[in-house]
Amino acid sequence: MSDFTKIVTLRDVENGPVSIRLEADAHARSDLAQRFDLIAIDHLSGQVEAQKIPDGIRLEGVVTAQVTQKCAISLDPVESHIEDRFAIRFLDAPLPMEADEMVVDVDEEDVDILTQGAVDVAEILAQTVSLALDPFPRAPGVDLPPIIKTEAQVKADAEAQEKADNPFADLKKLYDKLEAENFGSILRHCYEAGTIQAVFGICQAFGAYEIRVPG
Repeated sequence: MSDFTKIVTLRDVENGPVSIRLEADAHARSDLAQRFDLIAIDHLSGQVEAQKIPDGIRLEGVVTAQVTQKCAISLDPVESHIEDRFAIRFLDAPLPMEADEMVVDVDEEDVDILTQGAVDVAEILAQTVSLALDPFPRAPGVDLPPIIKTEAQVKADAEAQEKADNPFADLKKLYDKLEAENFGSILRHCYEAGTIQAVFGICQAFGAYEIRVPG
């Protein structure tokens, strides 16, 4: 069990807000680094105010930490500084339920439940640091791996490749457009303009063999 702990109870805040200053020692930092799969935590401290609210305890404060993570690509050490503010309400009763579903107002502060009327402030600091860690740390000079293509990107690439493999693709679109816009009248115009052979060539390329020369 980690030595980094500070329990605050409802009785502790009964007479007013309580200011708490915590700093993890080397042993606690080593335990937390192992817990969060970090190379090291060189510093972790927090300043917290605990106050009584009608339904429990409210914690508000800031945590600072100096951590070393593994680069997600090269596994080289990546140092980073964390400074994160938080505000959490701990209720001394189960969260309200409606139709067997938990009700939480997303516009409100984070909400949790007290354990036997108490909360471990040090654990809240540790969890806040964990949530603030870079999920994909990258060492300087290390390039990102190729991004996996989305379904839309795969479809777009396939269409581009199909177009490149079929030089008549654009002509096919033109043919479809002409057919939808009264191909007969356009064909008559081409015939009268003396370009009917070119039109026949395009039609034959797309299997339109039964088009008659307008008379």
